[in-house]
Amino acid sequence: MYREIRQEGRQEGRQEGHQLILRQLEKRFGQLPDSMAAEIGKLSESNVELLGEAILDFSSLTDVQTWLTEHDGEARLENRQ
Repeated sequence: MYREIRQEGRQEGRQEGHQLILRQLEKRFGQLPDSMAAEIGKLSESNVELLGEAILDFSSLTDVQTWLTEHDGEARLENRQ
């Protein structure tokens, strides 16, 4: 039971992290393309943290997409583990 509660807490935290990133990007650049929001939703916790830091350097949605493309391979490796 403890593991289930812990897992639920992690899942909720992960979702909140993704939602925060999406809100920050939308506040800065306006509505995001659905495909970009979906890519962000698939990021691991560690990549969400990295994206949260990288947002400070982005000047356009192109920067966001470039970052996502560069980190896509890393996400696939993490999902295999």
